Amino acid sequence: MTSPRIDSFRTDLLAGRVALVTGGGTGIGAGISLALARHGADIVLASRKQRHLEPTASQVEALGRSAVVCEMDVRDVDSCRSTVAQALDRFGRIDLLVNNAAGNFLVRAAELSERGWRAVVDIVLTGTFNMSQAVYPVMRDAGGGSITNITTTYVTTGAPLMAHSGAAKAGVMNLTRTLAVEWGEDGIRVNAVAPGLVEGTEGSRRLAESIGMVDAYCKQVPLGRLVHSEDVAAAVLFQASRRRIRRSVLTDRDRAEQRDRFDKRTWNHEAIVLLPHADLRGLADELLLRATILPVLVLVDIEQYDLLVVHLPATADVHRGAFGVYDYRDAVQLALTGMEGA
Repeated sequence: MTSPRIDSFRTDLLAGRVALVTGGGTGIGAGISLALARHGADIVLASRKQRHLEPTASQVEALGRSAVVCEMDVRDVDSCRSTVAQALDRFGRIDLLVNNAAGNFLVRAAELSERGWRAVVDIVLTGTFNMSQAVYPVMRDAGGGSITNITTTYVTTGAPLMAHSGAAKAGVMNLTRTLAVEWGEDGIRVNAVAPGLVEGTEGSRRLAESIGMVDAYCKQVPLGRLVHSEDVAAAVLFQASRRRIRRSVLTDRDRAEQRDRFDKRTWNHEAIVLLPHADLRGLADELLLRATILPVLVLVDIEQYDLLVVHLPATADVHRGAFGVYDYRDAVQLALTGMEGA
């Protein structure tokens, strides 16, 4: 049985589309791959080890979709290009790219070797760039596409014992924003999803369970639990939707003026998906600051809605941007309808 969040999307949301997911055979990547397949997409699964991909490929095919398995290394430019070529040979198109390949381990920065540093940075940051650059001409020539990069919560807070991963993921976040601006005119949307610890994954076992930190971590989370793979998959599904967001609910006094300004900018805004780990009080100030630069759309789980809005002023003084908050059910509806005519 799938999550109610996943089931909220139309089953034909991605019909006729092709998604390439790096690290797509295990953990978060497997959850994303299966969610995309359940909603109509054919899947290209990419990883360094074919044996990690084959079980998920079988599950994709059991859902009635086609799957291609590509043994590759995101650190190698030629390998990335070869993977894109294999996808095109099989399907003739790539509509969606999910950069999920990652590596991490706990080590004090003073004891981190050059080899260990490079291993993680090259997979996470360089690999994300290599794959994005490899699919760019395909999406450009097709008139557009969607790229989603999987980052993490500690890109802005620091990452004790994970300096290599924290630096790499922070680089991915900056790269996401940069490519969104550069490639937006080609119809290519570039976004990121930043989950915390995801329950039942190798990352959770290696980075938290191995040192007995899960209970302490959950006590700092408003919802009192780890992120579920379905949370991440639902966010990726929303970002993969063809629909463009045209309008937002504003919180400042000049609603009519801001709405007109927002419509002129159509969908070029920053979407932030909040998962259960978020520091909502600190985030409220950051959101208001970001809204002075770009229109901001915030997608929140239903339990988070009340927690977030209490930290925002009743009439946020935002005169150079648009600021919107939707609970998760509204976000699902937004993905399906694009808010056309709202």
